[in-house]
Amino acid sequence: MATGGYRVIQRALRPDGTPRKPIKVKEGYLPPDETDAYVPPHRVAQTNDDYFPTKMIIEESPTIQLPKTKNQIKNERKRKNKKEKKLLNQSIGSPEHNDHLFPKELSDKGAFQNGISNDDNPLETIKSKKKVQTSGATKSNEATVEIIKSKNSIAGTKDSKHVEISDELSEQNKGLEKQIHKLRKKLDQVDKLLSKDTLNEEEEIKVGKKGEWVQEMKTIESQLQALNIK
Repeated sequence: MATGGYRVIQRALRPDGTPRKPIKVKEGYLPPDETDAYVPPHRVAQTNDDYFPTKMIIEESPTIQLPKTKNQIKNERKRKNKKEKKLLNQSIGSPEHNDHLFPKELSDKGAFQNGISNDDNPLETIKSKKKVQTSGATKSNEATVEIIKSKNSIAGTKDSKHVEISDELSEQNKGLEKQIHKLRKKLDQVDKLLSKDTLNEEEEIKVGKKGEWVQEMKTIESQLQALNIK
């Protein structure tokens, strides 16, 4: 029922089943409770039995073989070499591998076919050879250590002598430098006295020694130069 651009919605039940009083709304307006409830698409799909199969089939994605890095290849090679070395050591230590060291066939005279007598123990012979080699290597190492120690002691003696000589030279340099410093002070005093008009007796004596002090300073400077050259 519409009047003047408005319409009256009669008393009825809402889609959700609740009662509603009569209301007056504009023409074309649809109250929210008149619209059907929103149903998500997946809910709608779940109502259709044909949408989902009774048993889902999940296919595994094929594994992609990535190329090995340099470190992986290097580590694999190391493990392989280590395993081969271990197997080789085990085979060397086994009695079957050492049969050629201990021949079982004996001649009529009780000797081995390879010339080793029956009384001799091949294993002891090998051990004694190893001991001799080890002792020889130890002695050579000890001799080398002694030579190095003697060289170090000689070098240390030379260094100590060099230090003593350098200390003596530095002391002589200091003494000569002090003498030169004193003589320069005296010559400076003489230069100041020469600028005066009158001099007393003591000042005249100092002025008279100027030439002697200059000569002495030159001698000391030459000595100092000779020490520095050394």
